[in-house]
Amino acid sequence: ANWQVDDYSIITVIPNGNSAGYAKALAEGTSQLSVKFSGQTVSTLVSVTPAKLDAISLTPSVAEIPAGTNQQYQLFGLFSDGTNHDLTLFAHYQTSDNTLASIDSQGLVTAHQYNAQPVTVMASYNGLQTTASLKVTAGLLDHIEVTPATQSIAIGHKGALQARAVYSDKTSSDI
Repeated sequence: ANWQVDDYSIITVIPNGNSAGYAKALAEGTSQLSVKFSGQTVSTLVSVTPAKLDAISLTPSVAEIPAGTNQQYQLFGLFSDGTNHDLTLFAHYQTSDNTLASIDSQGLVTAHQYNAQPVTVMASYNGLQTTASLKVTAGLLDHIEVTPATQSIAIGHKGALQARAVYSDKTSSDI
């Protein structure tokens, strides 16, 4: 048998040999596919449809970040043709508690304050929804400050100085 296609931009086919008749969809559209054998020909119309979205996944699925820092999330779509596409910029996002962590329209989470319980990060696209878990830990040491910044103390007198640690979540403490 010998196989052929009318429009090779839509579908391709292995014309002969052990894999003859194996067709691969290339683009959305319709094309005639024909097979010839012993002087006879038969044709069929092949329609190539777009791949359908089967599932979505949010990455990372589990994360831990200090308060006052960010975590970028990505949303991937798994399609019926086996491909995976980045849908991050097209999804809708939210968190279970915006006081602990919030997320913008591009999937960037900002951790606001420590909490022992994880925050749920939710993403939805095209009627599908998925979640991830985010634990917000205590803020990281950003810098230390001494007050007053400058001080003049006369010989034999005392002066009070204070040191404070300032953390990534903008909290501070005496050290």
